[in-house]
Amino acid sequence: MYDYIKLSMNNKKLRKKIALFHREVLWGGAEAVLFWMIESLKKDYDLTLFTTYFPVEFNEKGVKKINQFFGTSLKLGDFQLKKVYQFLPLYRFFFLKNILLSRVAKKVKKDFDLLISSYNEMDLGGKGIQYIHEPNMKKEELEKEGIWERKGWRKSFIYKIYSNYFPKIFSYSEESMKKNLTLVNSFWMRKVIKKIYGISAEVLYPPVFAEFEELPFEKKKEGFLCIGRICHQKRIEKIIEILKEVKKDFPQVHLHIVGPVEDDSYFQKIKPLIQKNKSWIFFEGKIPREKLEKLILTHKYGIHGFEKEYFGISIAEMVKGECLVFAPNGGGQIEIVKRKELIYDSKEDAIEKIKKVLSDKNLQKDLLNFLKEHSKIFSVDEFKRKTKEIIKKFLERSFKRTCLLYIDAY
Repeated sequence: MYDYIKLSMNNKKLRKKIALFHREVLWGGAEAVLFWMIESLKKDYDLTLFTTYFPVEFNEKGVKKINQFFGTSLKLGDFQLKKVYQFLPLYRFFFLKNILLSRVAKKVKKDFDLLISSYNEMDLGGKGIQYIHEPNMKKEELEKEGIWERKGWRKSFIYKIYSNYFPKIFSYSEESMKKNLTLVNSFWMRKVIKKIYGISAEVLYPPVFAEFEELPFEKKKEGFLCIGRICHQKRIEKIIEILKEVKKDFPQVHLHIVGPVEDDSYFQKIKPLIQKNKSWIFFEGKIPREKLEKLILTHKYGIHGFEKEYFGISIAEMVKGECLVFAPNGGGQIEIVKRKELIYDSKEDAIEKIKKVLSDKNLQKDLLNFLKEHSKIFSVDEFKRKTKEIIKKFLERSFKRTCLLYIDAY
């Protein structure tokens, strides 16, 4: 019986159909996971993407833009796109987007062999796969853990009603969600998920897709890069304070701040600080992929301020580009930099460790050699290999269960 099942699974005529659900497709680390999932599965499965928003026209030109940004080699026929249109004034809030896609998933599940949420936890109406970057539906629990901070309207009574009752109104089932196979972006996130949901998860590191030319470290510029969305969690003012102290002993040090402004009120707060130090701080904002990769290639150091970053794809990219990156002691980011010399506990600790690394060429060489080997676990090839393996095993188990149920019924 099982030999028959195995043969059936390998029969190309029985090409399985997979639906992917992604809350909104933007240009971040979550989308890197999405498109490299599609890249990994396109040869073996029929793929359909359901989303509330897609950033480009779904044509050859649009897919080409996606390939240029994420390093994929997708074609228009590799997946279908189904846009779920907004119909509620409150639709911009993440709960509603998640719940809406959940309702769609339940309606279409009979047409697919597997449902995958590539953007956090989701009630798929049965056992599927979910990739959690950060928990969507447990923000209050994240706040208790010091991982997330409520701002603006999220502190209001309306938000409390909205977050507590909308899932119930739209029949979102947490128990159903817990039945999914859960994938996470770091071992740290796996612990978070276990604590707030009580479920186990498998770590699948996001793919670091950037490719860099060879440039000797000594020929790079004595500057730092801070890459990521401009928002209060990034603690950019703290980064400036740290490097301002470092600059007293290493006057050649400068800083490039790179990334789109997500929180304009926060940007307006740090803007005067940037202007005050404009002789050595350069605000780049959102820049083309080519310019970003050139900055990484030509600079020696990176620095991060988010104290509990879920993973940190920009950190991993800088490491792959042979930058020495300093990061806070918290979150999944410490799994990327790994070495204690690059992990800081406080402003004072950061200043001390940065000065030590900048003044010791042998230490720099040792750290670079370590990171070059360590960063292989974040490669595209490793992501593709693991993704294929996970999907294949999941479908084989599902197929065997279906056959056994059929035999029992017979």
